[in-house]
Amino acid sequence: MKEKNPYSFKSDVYSYGIVLYEMISYSLPYPHISNIDTILYMVGKGTLKPDMSIILDTANLKLVKLCEKCIEYNPDLRPTFHEIVSIVSQAFYIVPIIARTTSCLHLKAESDLNVSQTSINMIKNSYLIPSYVNNLREAHSDHNINRKSQEDLNKKII
Repeated sequence: MKEKNPYSFKSDVYSYGIVLYEMISYSLPYPHISNIDTILYMVGKGTLKPDMSIILDTANLKLVKLCEKCIEYNPDLRPTFHEIVSIVSQAFYIVPIIARTTSCLHLKAESDLNVSQTSINMIKNSYLIPSYVNNLREAHSDHNINRKSQEDLNKKII
């Protein structure tokens, strides 16, 4: 590393940039290097950066530019997290909001299973609760009754 104490919040910004890179590129930043120590050394020396050219044209341009800023070699050129939040908020503000409904994949999975509500109810009704579960329920309710009685006695004493 170039500095005496190379770790600061700007190091976290760099790490955030790497995670952002993975999200927008659908790729690891250094797939051709398997040795983590080599990656750390080369990044620390300023000789290794993720390949931004593999990011698709369909990626959000604000996020791509943010990623580039976050992984700058010079920590002073990296944004603060306050700036990152602002940029990310703007990036997602312009993206149309998708209604939170049941996804088509979820519906397809249900239809592929071909399970009707009647079948689900039959399964639920055919499941027998083991007797020890009922015993636990009874013991729990008895405990609550005993605790209630004890509380009543305590009130009378006070």
